[in-house]
Amino acid sequence: MSLVDRARSATTLAGGLGTILDSGLPAPAPAGHTLVPAGHPGQPLAHPLAGWEGLALVRAERVSCPEAVRLLAAVRIGLTERMLRAAVEHLTGRVADGRPLVDHPVLRGELADLTATLALCWQGLGTGTSTAALHATLDRAGWATSVLFGASGYLRDHPVRCLYLAELVHDTWSDHVGLA
Repeated sequence: MSLVDRARSATTLAGGLGTILDSGLPAPAPAGHTLVPAGHPGQPLAHPLAGWEGLALVRAERVSCPEAVRLLAAVRIGLTERMLRAAVEHLTGRVADGRPLVDHPVLRGELADLTATLALCWQGLGTGTSTAALHATLDRAGWATSVLFGASGYLRDHPVRCLYLAELVHDTWSDHVGLA
């Protein structure tokens, strides 16, 4: 299995980042701090959400690593796919107007759009699409997936928080914070 496939198949954000860093790539830290799996070397800094996903914010030597940022897109695709499946289960169990929410046309359309978006991101990852464009698309897809959980998707202890933290990891790993 390729490194990209292993990154996509990671079941947790920390696991995906571990897969990337265990390959020998450095933890990108263009601003002098980065998010890494807990226990990774570096001077820890306080962060209110990082620990919920098994991550730590650490001071680190300023390093850029475009390949790690590209592999992060694979991790984010896999996490978003898993959260989208969980959202379908959630919507199947919720009823409105006498039928499961998942059967309502607007939600079915949203699920189809997100599925197609993730497929395009996966294809783009293999064809050289701009990493910045992939991450921007994944930011939007992560948000759209999160709102499918309703109010529970905003809770700190909900598993969809991995998508919020994945976006934050991208911000710490990217040379173009706010532009990508």
